[in-house]
Amino acid sequence: HAPSAKWHTQLRQKMSALVTIRKIGDASGEDVQAIIARAETHVHAGRIAESLKELDTLPMRHADAFTQFIALSRDYLAQQQLREMLTHHLLTGT
Repeated sequence: HAPSAKWHTQLRQKMSALVTIRKIGDASGEDVQAIIARAETHVHAGRIAESLKELDTLPMRHADAFTQFIALSRDYLAQQQLREMLTHHLLTGT
């Protein structure tokens, strides 16, 4: 007795629910997945400011998921700027 098409469809739906396919790397396009992929690539390369610029282009309903990351990243960048200013001051006396 051959399996019914319904069984096959249900199996595929259940498998699809277990697997998420998303873009990675320097993805082109302006869809949410492409923006997130580019933001992630920037983070892995240490380019936090560029990552924030990408995330700033997300529609609000998606940007909300990144609120904590954005806040922490902005704090990190502010600390970096302060460290650079202090280092410059200590080295140059100005």
